Amino acid sequence: MWPRAARGYRARANQHPLIETTMQIPRSSAPQGAPYHAANLDEDICVHIFTTSAVMLGVCMTVVGVLHVVTVLRNVDTLGDDLLSIDSLIYLASCLSAYWALRTRRRKRNQILERTADWLFLIGLVISAIATGFITWAIAGS
Repeated sequence: MWPRAARGYRARANQHPLIETTMQIPRSSAPQGAPYHAANLDEDICVHIFTTSAVMLGVCMTVVGVLHVVTVLRNVDTLGDDLLSIDSLIYLASCLSAYWALRTRRRKRNQILERTADWLFLIGLVISAIATGFITWAIAGS
């Protein structure tokens, strides 16, 4: 049996006001085409874009630094470090627009910023793949 203090704490925790506000509405009782479901989903994607683009920005900067060391040691010149430098700016723009979308309260501006962050992130991924090809080709060819 739980000690008396623990039982009292559990009873008070069930009456906490935040528990009622964070409860999920079951899908069966939600109205069809509910706009708040899409808004929560968009915000969730925006949070993922924000965090992942910030991580990819750090990855690009790290690879540019490591690539600079490798190119100096092997006397190899590659287009990959230039592409990754541009790519880091694209990820930065994606990260900032996702952050702005999370902070704004206007629905129209929020949708534009989310779409912008999404497209910038996808463009950044494509450029990352292209830069990886250039880096592999330059290092394997030497």
